[in-house]
Amino acid sequence: MNPSEPVKGRTSAAAWSALRTQVRGLLFRRGEPSYEDARRALSWNARVPSRHPAAILRATDADDIAVAVRWAAEQELRVALRSGGHSWCGAALREDALVLDLGALRTLEIDAAARVARAGPAVENLRLATSLAREGLAFPVGHCPSVALGGYLLSGGFGWNSGIFGPACARVRALEIVDARGERLRLDARSSPELFWAARGAGAGFFGVATSFELELAPLPRAIRVLSLEFSRAHAEALEADLAELLARRSAALELSLLAFPASSAHELQLLAVAFGDRESEALELLAPLSPLAARARHVEGPHPASFADLLHRLGAFFPEGRRHGVDVFYAERSAAALFGSVAAALRDAPSPHSLGMVVPAPPLDPAAPLADMALSLYAPSFVGLYAQWEDAHDDAANLAWLEVQRTRFRPLACGHYVGETDLYAEEGRARRCFAPPAFERLCELRERWDPRGVFAGFPLSGAANR
Repeated sequence: MNPSEPVKGRTSAAAWSALRTQVRGLLFRRGEPSYEDARRALSWNARVPSRHPAAILRATDADDIAVAVRWAAEQELRVALRSGGHSWCGAALREDALVLDLGALRTLEIDAAARVARAGPAVENLRLATSLAREGLAFPVGHCPSVALGGYLLSGGFGWNSGIFGPACARVRALEIVDARGERLRLDARSSPELFWAARGAGAGFFGVATSFELELAPLPRAIRVLSLEFSRAHAEALEADLAELLARRSAALELSLLAFPASSAHELQLLAVAFGDRESEALELLAPLSPLAARARHVEGPHPASFADLLHRLGAFFPEGRRHGVDVFYAERSAAALFGSVAAALRDAPSPHSLGMVVPAPPLDPAAPLADMALSLYAPSFVGLYAQWEDAHDDAANLAWLEVQRTRFRPLACGHYVGETDLYAEEGRARRCFAPPAFERLCELRERWDPRGVFAGFPLSGAANR
Protein backbone atom coordinates (compact mmCIF):
# COMPACT_ATOMS: atom_id res chain seq x y z
CA MET A 1 0.00 0.00 0.00
CA ASN A 2 1.50 3.34 -1.07
CA PRO A 3 0.55 6.08 1.44
CA SER A 4 0.63 8.69 -1.34
CA GLU A 5 -2.02 6.87 -3.39
CA PRO A 6 -5.36 6.65 -1.55
CA VAL A 7 -7.40 3.56 -2.34
CA LYS A 8 -10.94 4.47 -3.34
CA GLY A 9 -14.00 2.27 -3.35
CA ARG A 10 -12.36 -1.05 -2.46
CA THR A 11 -13.96 -1.51 0.95
CA SER A 12 -17.25 -3.37 0.75
CA ALA A 13 -20.38 -2.56 2.72
CA ALA A 14 -20.00 -5.93 4.42
CA ALA A 15 -16.50 -5.02 5.59
CA TRP A 16 -17.73 -1.75 7.07
CA SER A 17 -20.56 -3.59 8.80
CA ALA A 18 -18.06 -6.06 10.22
CA LEU A 19 -16.00 -3.21 11.68
CA ARG A 20 -19.10 -1.73 13.30
CA THR A 21 -19.80 -5.01 15.08
CA GLN A 22 -16.22 -5.27 16.38
CA VAL A 23 -15.90 -1.83 18.00
CA ARG A 24 -17.86 0.01 20.66
CA GLY A 25 -17.22 3.48 19.26
CA LEU A 26 -19.40 5.27 16.72
CA LEU A 27 -18.45 4.94 13.06
CA PHE A 28 -19.33 7.64 10.52
CA ARG A 29 -18.98 6.65 6.86
CA ARG A 30 -18.71 9.11 4.02
CA GLY A 31 -22.16 9.53 2.49
CA GLU A 32 -24.05 8.93 5.73
CA PRO A 33 -26.21 11.79 7.10
CA SER A 34 -24.08 12.36 10.21
CA TYR A 35 -20.74 12.14 8.41
CA GLU A 36 -20.22 15.83 7.58
CA ASP A 37 -20.81 16.98 11.15
CA ALA A 38 -18.34 14.35 12.37
CA ARG A 39 -15.81 15.41 9.72
CA ARG A 40 -16.03 19.09 10.61
CA ALA A 41 -15.73 18.27 14.31
CA LEU A 42 -12.25 16.87 13.63
CA SER A 43 -10.93 20.40 13.07
CA TRP A 44 -10.73 23.14 15.69
CA ASN A 45 -10.01 25.56 12.83
CA ALA A 46 -13.33 26.79 11.42
CA ARG A 47 -11.68 26.80 7.98
CA VAL A 48 -12.06 23.05 7.67
CA PRO A 49 -9.94 21.51 4.87
CA SER A 50 -11.80 20.01 1.92
CA ARG A 51 -10.22 16.59 2.45
CA HIS A 52 -12.74 13.80 3.06
CA PRO A 53 -11.82 10.62 4.97
CA ALA A 54 -13.53 7.38 4.05
CA ALA A 55 -14.81 7.12 7.62
CA ILE A 56 -14.33 8.42 11.15
CA LEU A 57 -14.27 6.16 14.20
CA ARG A 58 -14.77 7.72 17.60
CA ALA A 59 -12.78 5.11 19.48
CA THR A 60 -13.79 4.39 23.05
CA ASP A 61 -10.53 2.80 24.18
CA ALA A 62 -7.28 1.14 23.10
CA ASP A 63 -9.12 -2.07 22.23
CA ASP A 64 -11.23 -0.21 19.66
CA ILE A 65 -8.06 1.27 18.22
CA ALA A 66 -6.29 -2.08 17.94
CA VAL A 67 -9.28 -3.63 16.16
CA ALA A 68 -9.57 -0.66 13.80
CA VAL A 69 -5.88 -0.65 12.88
CA ARG A 70 -5.90 -4.37 12.08
CA TRP A 71 -9.08 -3.98 10.06
CA ALA A 72 -7.71 -0.98 8.13
CA ALA A 73 -4.53 -2.88 7.27
CA GLU A 74 -6.60 -5.75 5.89
CA GLN A 75 -8.69 -3.32 3.83
CA GLU A 76 -5.65 -1.33 2.64
CA LEU A 77 -7.03 1.86 4.13
CA ARG A 78 -4.63 4.35 5.64
CA VAL A 79 -5.15 5.39 9.27
CA ALA A 80 -5.03 9.03 10.42
CA LEU A 81 -5.33 10.28 13.99
CA ARG A 82 -6.99 13.10 15.87
CA SER A 83 -6.47 13.85 19.58
CA GLY A 84 -7.79 17.39 19.99
CA GLY A 85 -8.00 18.77 16.47
CA HIS A 86 -5.75 21.79 17.03
CA SER A 87 -3.52 21.12 14.03
CA TRP A 88 -3.78 24.39 12.09
CA CYS A 89 -3.59 22.55 8.77
CA GLY A 90 -6.02 19.79 9.78
CA ALA A 91 -3.43 17.01 9.72
CA ALA A 92 -6.03 14.44 10.83
CA LEU A 93 -8.18 15.03 7.76
CA ARG A 94 -6.69 12.72 5.14
CA GLU A 95 -8.46 11.87 1.91
CA ASP A 96 -9.96 8.35 1.87
CA ALA A 97 -8.37 7.40 5.21
CA LEU A 98 -9.95 5.91 8.31
CA VAL A 99 -9.63 8.64 10.94
CA LEU A 100 -9.43 7.50 14.55
CA ASP A 101 -10.86 10.21 16.79
CA LEU A 102 -9.23 9.71 20.20
CA GLY A 103 -11.41 12.26 22.00
CA ALA A 104 -12.75 9.67 24.47
CA LEU A 105 -9.27 8.75 25.77
CA ARG A 106 -9.28 11.28 28.59
CA THR A 107 -8.08 9.28 31.60
CA LEU A 108 -5.85 11.25 33.99
CA GLU A 109 -4.15 9.70 37.03
CA ILE A 110 -1.66 11.55 39.22
CA ASP A 111 0.76 9.92 41.65
CA ALA A 112 1.85 12.99 43.59
CA ALA A 113 4.34 11.12 45.77
CA ALA A 114 6.15 9.69 42.74
CA ARG A 115 5.68 12.90 40.69
CA VAL A 116 4.23 10.92 37.82
CA ALA A 117 1.03 11.37 35.81
CA ARG A 118 -0.63 8.99 33.37
CA ALA A 119 -2.74 10.76 30.79
CA GLY A 120 -4.73 9.87 27.72
CA PRO A 121 -4.10 11.71 24.43
CA ALA A 122 -7.32 13.76 24.68
CA VAL A 123 -6.49 15.28 28.09
CA GLU A 124 -6.31 19.03 27.55
CA ASN A 125 -3.67 21.44 28.83
CA LEU A 126 -6.00 23.29 31.19
CA ARG A 127 -7.26 20.13 32.87
CA LEU A 128 -3.75 18.78 33.35
CA ALA A 129 -2.38 22.08 34.68
CA THR A 130 -5.19 22.66 37.18
CA SER A 131 -5.17 19.04 38.37
CA LEU A 132 -1.42 19.16 38.94
CA ALA A 133 -1.53 22.53 40.69
CA ARG A 134 -3.84 21.10 43.34
CA GLU A 135 -1.04 18.64 44.14
CA GLY A 136 1.69 21.28 44.11
CA LEU A 137 3.03 19.93 40.80
CA ALA A 138 3.51 21.16 37.26
CA PHE A 139 4.32 20.08 33.71
CA PRO A 140 5.33 22.13 30.64
CA VAL A 141 1.79 22.22 29.25
CA GLY A 142 1.24 23.94 25.91
CA HIS A 143 0.34 27.59 25.75
CA CYS A 144 -3.39 27.31 24.96
CA PRO A 145 -6.00 25.73 27.26
CA SER A 146 -7.87 23.38 24.91
CA VAL A 147 -4.90 21.80 23.11
CA ALA A 148 -4.83 18.05 23.79
CA LEU A 149 -1.75 16.14 24.86
CA GLY A 150 -1.62 13.61 22.01
CA GLY A 151 -0.43 15.80 19.17
CA TYR A 152 1.34 18.20 21.52
CA LEU A 153 3.60 15.55 23.08
CA LEU A 154 4.24 13.63 19.86
CA SER A 155 5.33 16.89 18.19
CA GLY A 156 7.77 17.78 20.97
CA GLY A 157 5.89 20.39 22.94
CA PHE A 158 7.43 23.74 23.88
CA GLY A 159 5.20 24.80 26.76
CA TRP A 160 5.12 27.14 29.70
CA ASN A 161 8.41 27.31 31.61
CA SER A 162 10.17 25.14 29.05
CA GLY A 163 13.37 27.04 29.82
CA ILE A 164 13.47 25.20 33.14
CA PHE A 165 11.28 22.16 32.48
CA GLY A 166 12.62 21.44 28.97
CA PRO A 167 10.47 20.35 26.03
CA ALA A 168 7.40 18.41 27.08
CA CYS A 169 8.38 15.25 25.22
CA ALA A 170 11.60 15.04 27.24
CA ARG A 171 9.37 14.41 30.27
CA VAL A 172 7.56 11.49 28.65
CA ARG A 173 8.94 8.51 30.58
CA ALA A 174 6.89 5.91 28.74
CA LEU A 175 3.83 5.60 26.54
CA GLU A 176 1.40 2.97 25.40
CA ILE A 177 0.71 2.63 21.69
CA VAL A 178 -1.03 0.52 19.10
CA ASP A 179 1.45 -0.26 16.33
CA ALA A 180 0.89 -0.87 12.61
CA ARG A 181 0.09 -4.55 13.28
CA GLY A 182 -2.66 -3.60 15.70
CA GLU A 183 -0.55 -4.77 18.64
CA ARG A 184 -0.56 -2.92 21.96
CA LEU A 185 2.94 -2.01 23.17
CA ARG A 186 4.50 -0.14 26.08
CA LEU A 187 7.43 2.01 25.00
CA ASP A 188 10.29 3.38 27.04
CA ALA A 189 13.93 4.19 26.40
CA ARG A 190 15.17 0.79 27.54
CA SER A 191 12.64 -1.65 26.09
CA SER A 192 11.84 0.07 22.77
CA PRO A 193 14.53 2.66 22.01
CA GLU A 194 13.64 3.10 18.33
CA LEU A 195 9.92 3.66 18.74
CA PHE A 196 10.48 5.72 21.89
CA TRP A 197 12.91 7.96 20.00
CA ALA A 198 10.35 8.51 17.23
CA ALA A 199 7.46 9.12 19.63
CA ARG A 200 9.26 12.13 21.07
CA GLY A 201 9.03 14.62 18.23
CA ALA A 202 7.76 12.88 15.07
CA GLY A 203 4.35 14.54 15.30
CA ALA A 204 2.02 13.55 12.46
CA GLY A 205 4.81 11.34 11.13
CA PHE A 206 4.66 8.90 14.03
CA PHE A 207 3.80 5.35 12.96
CA GLY A 208 1.58 4.31 15.85
CA VAL A 209 -1.38 5.42 17.96
CA ALA A 210 -0.40 6.78 21.36
CA THR A 211 -3.15 5.77 23.79
CA SER A 212 -1.53 6.80 27.09
CA PHE A 213 1.48 8.82 28.29
CA GLU A 214 3.48 8.48 31.50
CA LEU A 215 4.78 11.94 32.42
CA GLU A 216 7.55 13.07 34.74
CA LEU A 217 6.30 16.01 36.81
CA ALA A 218 8.05 18.92 38.50
CA PRO A 219 7.39 20.98 41.63
CA LEU A 220 4.98 23.85 40.97
CA PRO A 221 6.73 27.24 40.86
CA ARG A 222 5.26 29.09 43.84
CA ALA A 223 5.74 32.62 42.54
CA ILE A 224 4.72 33.17 38.93
CA ARG A 225 4.64 36.84 37.95
CA VAL A 226 3.43 38.35 34.68
CA LEU A 227 4.48 41.69 33.22
CA SER A 228 2.95 43.07 30.02
CA LEU A 229 4.39 46.07 28.18
CA GLU A 230 2.66 47.75 25.24
CA PHE A 231 4.42 49.92 22.69
CA SER A 232 3.44 51.95 19.67
CA ARG A 233 4.35 50.53 16.28
CA ALA A 234 6.56 53.54 15.60
CA HIS A 235 8.99 52.30 18.25
CA ALA A 236 9.50 48.82 16.78
CA GLU A 237 12.96 49.45 15.34
CA ALA A 238 14.05 51.55 18.33
CA LEU A 239 13.31 48.66 20.67
CA GLU A 240 15.93 46.39 19.09
CA ALA A 241 18.88 47.48 21.25
CA ASP A 242 16.96 47.19 24.52
CA LEU A 243 15.54 43.82 23.47
CA ALA A 244 19.00 42.55 22.55
CA GLU A 245 20.34 43.55 25.96
CA LEU A 246 17.37 41.89 27.67
CA LEU A 247 17.94 38.63 25.78
CA ALA A 248 21.60 38.65 26.73
CA ARG A 249 20.80 39.06 30.43
CA ARG A 250 17.65 36.97 30.89
CA SER A 251 17.40 33.81 32.92
CA ALA A 252 16.01 30.54 31.59
CA ALA A 253 13.20 31.03 34.13
CA LEU A 254 12.01 34.17 32.31
CA GLU A 255 9.75 33.42 29.33
CA LEU A 256 9.30 36.18 26.75
CA SER A 257 6.87 36.61 23.87
CA LEU A 258 6.90 39.52 21.43
CA LEU A 259 3.51 40.18 19.85
CA ALA A 260 2.59 42.35 16.86
CA PHE A 261 -0.92 43.26 15.73
CA PRO A 262 -2.49 44.73 12.56
CA ALA A 263 -3.07 48.45 12.09
CA SER A 264 -6.81 47.76 12.40
CA SER A 265 -6.38 46.22 15.86
CA ALA A 266 -6.76 48.02 19.18
CA HIS A 267 -3.24 46.80 20.02
CA GLU A 268 0.08 47.51 18.28
CA LEU A 269 3.10 45.85 19.91
CA GLN A 270 3.32 43.92 23.15
CA LEU A 271 6.02 42.24 25.20
CA LEU A 272 4.71 39.55 27.53
CA ALA A 273 7.15 38.44 30.23
CA VAL A 274 6.49 35.57 32.63
CA ALA A 275 8.84 34.88 35.53
CA PHE A 276 8.78 31.46 37.19
CA GLY A 277 10.16 31.60 40.72
CA ASP A 278 9.62 30.05 44.12
CA ARG A 279 9.54 33.38 46.00
CA GLU A 280 8.14 36.75 44.98
CA SER A 281 11.54 38.38 45.40
CA GLU A 282 13.04 35.82 43.03
CA ALA A 283 10.35 36.41 40.39
CA LEU A 284 10.71 40.19 40.61
CA GLU A 285 14.48 39.86 40.25
CA LEU A 286 13.93 37.85 37.07
CA LEU A 287 11.80 40.71 35.71
CA ALA A 288 14.26 43.46 36.68
CA PRO A 289 16.11 43.48 33.31
CA LEU A 290 12.88 44.71 31.68
CA SER A 291 13.10 48.10 33.43
CA PRO A 292 14.59 49.98 30.44
CA LEU A 293 11.83 48.64 28.20
CA ALA A 294 9.15 49.46 30.77
CA ALA A 295 10.34 53.07 30.72
CA ARG A 296 9.63 53.19 26.95
CA ALA A 297 6.23 51.49 27.15
CA ARG A 298 3.02 53.42 26.62
CA HIS A 299 1.20 51.03 28.94
CA VAL A 300 2.49 48.75 31.71
CA GLU A 301 0.42 45.97 33.28
CA GLY A 302 1.85 44.20 36.31
CA PRO A 303 3.85 42.52 37.50
CA HIS A 304 1.05 40.51 39.08
CA PRO A 305 0.65 36.94 40.32
CA ALA A 306 -0.58 34.24 37.96
CA SER A 307 -1.27 30.53 37.94
CA PHE A 308 -0.68 28.14 35.05
CA ALA A 309 -4.43 28.34 34.39
CA ASP A 310 -4.19 32.15 34.19
CA LEU A 311 -1.36 31.86 31.67
CA LEU A 312 -3.33 29.41 29.55
CA HIS A 313 -6.40 31.64 29.49
CA ARG A 314 -4.30 34.70 28.67
CA LEU A 315 -2.73 33.17 25.55
CA GLY A 316 -5.90 31.31 24.67
CA ALA A 317 -7.76 34.61 24.46
CA PHE A 318 -5.77 35.44 21.33
CA PHE A 319 -7.13 32.30 19.63
CA PRO A 320 -10.85 32.02 20.45
CA GLU A 321 -12.81 29.07 19.15
CA GLY A 322 -14.82 29.53 15.97
CA ARG A 323 -12.40 31.62 13.92
CA ARG A 324 -10.89 30.73 10.58
CA HIS A 325 -7.12 30.36 10.60
CA GLY A 326 -4.23 30.35 8.18
CA VAL A 327 -0.95 29.82 9.99
CA ASP A 328 2.70 29.34 9.33
CA VAL A 329 5.63 29.18 11.68
CA PHE A 330 9.39 28.94 11.32
CA TYR A 331 12.64 28.88 13.22
CA ALA A 332 15.25 31.55 12.54
CA GLU A 333 18.94 31.95 13.32
CA ARG A 334 18.49 35.70 13.76
CA SER A 335 17.72 36.95 17.24
CA ALA A 336 14.19 37.81 18.27
CA ALA A 337 15.32 41.40 18.80
CA ALA A 338 16.47 41.66 15.18
CA LEU A 339 13.34 39.96 13.81
CA PHE A 340 10.64 41.81 15.69
CA GLY A 341 10.67 44.97 13.56
CA SER A 342 10.14 42.95 10.37
CA VAL A 343 7.30 40.95 11.90
CA ALA A 344 5.67 44.13 13.18
CA ALA A 345 5.85 45.64 9.69
CA ALA A 346 4.34 42.51 8.17
CA LEU A 347 1.39 42.51 10.58
CA ARG A 348 0.61 46.16 10.00
CA ASP A 349 -1.03 45.33 6.66
CA ALA A 350 -2.85 42.15 7.68
CA PRO A 351 -6.44 42.36 6.39
CA SER A 352 -8.04 41.07 9.60
CA PRO A 353 -7.80 42.88 12.95
CA HIS A 354 -7.70 39.47 14.67
CA SER A 355 -4.39 38.38 13.11
CA LEU A 356 -1.27 38.11 15.20
CA GLY A 357 2.48 37.90 14.75
CA MET A 358 4.64 36.32 17.43
CA VAL A 359 8.39 36.18 17.96
CA VAL A 360 9.59 33.97 20.80
CA PRO A 361 13.25 33.78 21.81
CA ALA A 362 14.19 30.17 22.44
CA PRO A 363 15.15 29.28 26.00
CA PRO A 364 18.82 28.49 26.57
CA LEU A 365 19.51 24.88 25.63
CA ASP A 366 20.42 22.73 28.61
CA PRO A 367 23.63 20.86 27.69
CA ALA A 368 22.61 18.12 30.13
CA ALA A 369 19.48 17.36 28.07
CA PRO A 370 20.50 17.26 24.39
CA LEU A 371 17.89 16.85 21.68
CA ALA A 372 19.91 14.02 20.14
CA ASP A 373 17.91 11.37 22.00
CA MET A 374 14.61 12.22 20.34
CA ALA A 375 13.11 12.94 16.94
CA LEU A 376 12.66 16.53 18.10
CA SER A 377 15.94 17.74 16.70
CA LEU A 378 15.86 21.39 15.62
CA TYR A 379 17.00 24.24 17.82
CA ALA A 380 17.31 27.88 16.79
CA PRO A 381 17.49 31.21 18.63
CA SER A 382 14.03 32.34 17.53
CA PHE A 383 10.55 31.03 16.77
CA VAL A 384 8.26 33.11 14.55
CA GLY A 385 4.53 32.54 14.19
CA LEU A 386 2.30 34.24 11.62
CA TYR A 387 -1.32 33.69 12.65
CA ALA A 388 -3.93 34.97 10.20
CA GLN A 389 -7.35 34.86 11.88
CA TRP A 390 -10.71 35.96 10.55
CA GLU A 391 -14.40 35.18 10.92
CA ASP A 392 -16.08 35.15 7.50
CA ALA A 393 -15.44 32.62 4.73
CA HIS A 394 -15.77 35.45 2.22
CA ASP A 395 -12.48 36.81 3.58
CA ASP A 396 -10.53 33.59 2.99
CA ALA A 397 -8.84 34.74 -0.21
CA ALA A 398 -7.58 38.05 1.17
CA ASN A 399 -6.19 36.56 4.38
CA LEU A 400 -4.57 33.57 2.71
CA ALA A 401 -3.02 35.85 0.09
CA TRP A 402 -1.53 37.99 2.86
CA LEU A 403 -0.14 34.87 4.54
CA GLU A 404 1.41 33.64 1.30
CA VAL A 405 3.12 37.01 0.77
CA GLN A 406 4.60 36.80 4.27
CA ARG A 407 5.64 33.20 3.77
CA THR A 408 7.59 34.24 0.68
CA ARG A 409 8.99 37.30 2.42
CA PHE A 410 10.36 35.40 5.40
CA ARG A 411 11.42 32.21 3.61
CA PRO A 412 15.10 33.33 3.33
CA LEU A 413 15.23 33.73 7.12
CA ALA A 414 13.71 30.35 7.96
CA CYS A 415 16.07 27.58 9.05
CA GLY A 416 13.34 25.05 9.80
CA HIS A 417 9.81 24.59 11.11
CA TYR A 418 8.05 23.20 14.17
CA VAL A 419 6.12 20.09 13.15
CA GLY A 420 3.35 20.73 15.68
CA GLU A 421 2.29 24.07 14.18
CA THR A 422 3.59 24.31 10.65
CA ASP A 423 1.38 23.95 7.59
CA LEU A 424 2.47 20.53 6.35
CA TYR A 425 0.62 21.22 3.08
CA ALA A 426 2.30 24.58 2.41
CA GLU A 427 4.97 23.28 0.06
CA GLU A 428 6.72 20.11 -0.97
CA GLY A 429 9.31 18.97 1.53
CA ARG A 430 7.89 20.95 4.45
CA ALA A 431 7.89 17.91 6.76
CA ARG A 432 11.57 17.23 6.03
CA ARG A 433 12.44 20.76 7.15
CA CYS A 434 10.91 20.11 10.56
CA PHE A 435 13.87 17.92 11.54
CA ALA A 436 17.64 17.90 11.48
CA PRO A 437 18.63 15.93 8.34
CA PRO A 438 19.96 12.86 10.21
CA ALA A 439 16.80 12.75 12.34
CA PHE A 440 14.51 12.88 9.31
CA GLU A 441 16.45 10.11 7.58
CA ARG A 442 16.26 7.97 10.71
CA LEU A 443 12.53 8.64 10.98
CA CYS A 444 12.02 7.43 7.41
CA GLU A 445 14.10 4.32 8.04
CA LEU A 446 12.16 3.50 11.20
CA ARG A 447 8.85 3.98 9.41
CA GLU A 448 9.94 1.46 6.78
CA ARG A 449 10.85 -0.98 9.53
CA TRP A 450 7.83 -0.54 11.79
CA ASP A 451 5.14 0.31 9.23
CA PRO A 452 6.33 -1.22 5.94
CA ARG A 453 2.82 -1.36 4.48
CA GLY A 454 2.13 2.31 5.17
CA VAL A 455 -0.85 1.69 7.43
CA PHE A 456 -0.47 5.11 9.06
CA ALA A 457 -0.94 8.15 6.86
CA GLY A 458 2.22 9.89 8.04
CA PHE A 459 3.26 13.20 6.51
CA PRO A 460 1.76 14.57 3.31
CA LEU A 461 4.35 13.83 0.64
CA SER A 462 3.88 17.04 -1.35
CA GLY A 463 2.15 20.37 -1.18
CA ALA A 464 -0.61 19.19 -3.50
CA ALA A 465 -1.14 15.69 -2.12
CA ASN A 466 -4.58 15.14 -0.63
CA ARG A 467 -5.12 18.82 0.13
